[in-house]
Amino acid sequence: MSLKDLVKEIRNPSIVVSDIDKVLRDGSKRGQYLMSYFRPSSVPHQCPKEMWYLMRNVLYSNPENEFAPDPQLSRIFDLGSSVHETIQNWLGVAGVLKGLWRCRFCRKLHSDEWSLLPDEWCECMVAKELFPEGKRKGKFPWKYVEVTVEDKEHKLKGHPDGIIVKSEKREYVLEIKTMNTFKFQKLREAEPGHVMQAGLYSYMLGIDNTVFLYYDKNSQNLKEFLVDTSISKHVLGTLSKIETVNEAVEKNIAPKGVCKAIFDARAVECTFKDVCFEKVSEKMFPDKGGTK
Repeated sequence: MSLKDLVKEIRNPSIVVSDIDKVLRDGSKRGQYLMSYFRPSSVPHQCPKEMWYLMRNVLYSNPENEFAPDPQLSRIFDLGSSVHETIQNWLGVAGVLKGLWRCRFCRKLHSDEWSLLPDEWCECMVAKELFPEGKRKGKFPWKYVEVTVEDKEHKLKGHPDGIIVKSEKREYVLEIKTMNTFKFQKLREAEPGHVMQAGLYSYMLGIDNTVFLYYDKNSQNLKEFLVDTSISKHVLGTLSKIETVNEAVEKNIAPKGVCKAIFDARAVECTFKDVCFEKVSEKMFPDKGGTK
């Protein structure tokens, strides 16, 4: 607990906030995982040398720099996840969201095949007891499951927020993003980093266009942008970077990093800072069955 938090606690003792913060602080703790693929949400922004370390499963030399959100950030992320689920529910009822659907009661998938929201209820005992007529009343019966898309050639794997189906020949990748009012009001087009991420999903799914749906957390307003995310210079550049890293892993020769010195702003925050600048020797991450 920081001095500021301690003073705040003395002046205004917490009854329940401290309990919530403890749950979120403990829940946000996560160790390093063995990596076997690249994530579309991360790879456009990652340093090639960082990717090289991750794919070789080198142990973090600066684990204190690992992203571990404080309780406030955890609340932001959790609420963002709730927004995603709510919007996916709306789009499911609208009959335009394709993916997998899991029963909210027994957790069983309706089908292994991607589909629009099923018309029927699950056959489990809970669903039958609560809704004997099998009609949609009250609670939403199915929970949307984001599909996994993969490109084994480039070792890419990720989960787009959804696939929108408007007709047999009109499909779109769906990307849902939440932000505060200040950023939302200034937004005139999809953010470049989001376009790069969606471009990789377009590449893996063979879908040329992406619908970016931005949600204002303060006002609950929505903005949408339709973007051609088919193979572009941004996607090609990212794929080229991945190919360079994969080749470097195969040859065990480090690619060129982004930072020129250990005191560069990006290096200061890097989990591999000390090993990258040869302050310490490499240590390999032990295999404990935690591959991702």
